[in-house]
Amino acid sequence: MRRNAIKQRLAQMLMDIFNGKGHTAIQAVDDVLICSTAIKIAEKKEKTAVVVGEDIDLLCILVGTPASCAASIPFMKSGKGIKPASLYSVEDVLRERPQLQNIILFGHAVGNRMRHYVSIVS
Repeated sequence: MRRNAIKQRLAQMLMDIFNGKGHTAIQAVDDVLICSTAIKIAEKKEKTAVVVGEDIDLLCILVGTPASCAASIPFMKSGKGIKPASLYSVEDVLRERPQLQNIILFGHAVGNRMRHYVSIVS
């Protein structure tokens, strides 16, 4: 419980910093909501949207989204400990290795189904 409160305070502090500098920072919990919010911002073409998170599912959702602006949204996977943050480009994945889109989507679908199946069974 305390850990969630600390995470929430940190997220609020970061959003206040970004908002104070003229950026729009929005916190969302659900992966699809995070990506759809970024897509809505990118569609306005007023601002650049960046998806930041720990869950690689966010990248999978962006890769699988048919919206043309989704490809322009970078995904930054935050680092942990001594591991630095990683920046992923959906555009690069789709341009350089278009066959990866189907592989990523298949792996994501199978992985999530197996995870949900295992959690229901156990």
